[in-house]
Amino acid sequence: MLQNRMFQVLPLAILCMISLTFFGCEEDESVLHTLSIKVEPQEGGVVEGMGTYESGSDVTITATANDGYTFLNWTDDDQVISNETEFVYTMPPRDVMLTANFIVKDGTTGVVSDIDGNEYETIYIGGREWMAENLRTTRYHDGTEIPSGLNVEEWEATIEGAYSVHPHDEVVGIDSPGEMVDAYGKLYNWYAVDDDRGLCPEGWQVFSAYDWDELMDYFMDHYDFPAPNVAHLFKSRRQVGSPLGGAFDTETHPRWNAHDTNYGTDEFGFSALPAASRHSYGEFSNEIGITGRFWTSTETDQGQAVRWYLSYDSNEMYWGFDVYKQAGLSVRCVRKQR
Repeated sequence: MLQNRMFQVLPLAILCMISLTFFGCEEDESVLHTLSIKVEPQEGGVVEGMGTYESGSDVTITATANDGYTFLNWTDDDQVISNETEFVYTMPPRDVMLTANFIVKDGTTGVVSDIDGNEYETIYIGGREWMAENLRTTRYHDGTEIPSGLNVEEWEATIEGAYSVHPHDEVVGIDSPGEMVDAYGKLYNWYAVDDDRGLCPEGWQVFSAYDWDELMDYFMDHYDFPAPNVAHLFKSRRQVGSPLGGAFDTETHPRWNAHDTNYGTDEFGFSALPAASRHSYGEFSNEIGITGRFWTSTETDQGQAVRWYLSYDSNEMYWGFDVYKQAGLSVRCVRKQR
């Protein structure tokens, strides 16, 4: 009698658990679960497929991008589960919240200003907004002047932020420091890049090696371009003898030097330019038109940091992980992640 009373008071679910073998209790597969879908950002697009379904059901869900946006992927708790705009999702035995992720369409343009009032064209690539011109500011974002005019010995010795302008008298076709800055921007050492007062406009940052790797991964996932041969996609179309012709075939600065087979196609408007550099020991490289060298915010060790560069005679992206922080390189900024 006592045993019968115990079975009477035990919940049915527990009875099923302890007597599965004897009574053949099974999960009730007719229980419905909710499939919800969040759109990120909200204005990015529209989705179909939300509803209530039995676990194990195959549900077709679709995402359609609004004007100005591109579908990126589906995620579940930040884990990518599909890159297809339409796919069949198998409903698990629980309520689910999936996210349809959209990004601003590649090639969308914008404008940003620095503390000096310089305006820069910007470009969206991989859902992030990048500067499409080399930085030209003379001040940190808090208004503090960045030291300049350092001679060879001072440049090599400094461990504080500084910038230089490549000597215009070493470049045919550029007649003043102002023309040089307008064409190719300024050259900053890494101490300026790393300064807490902010080299980039508010809400922006010098991109890191990780940011660049993320961008390359995006290219590999969404475009049929083999790494590392993607330099042409980022180089400005302006080049001496460019086969693209028209205004792109030019000797007027800024431009790349001529090459028979390597030339910029600038697929997305990043417009990388060959502004040369200033060596860590203070001399200028005198490679205007030949190389574009850019800092990242990524430090290698106490005296060195990471930079990437492009050359007029190659379609490869090159990395340097042991570049002395005194070197003067071009800088591009990317909007900070929200």
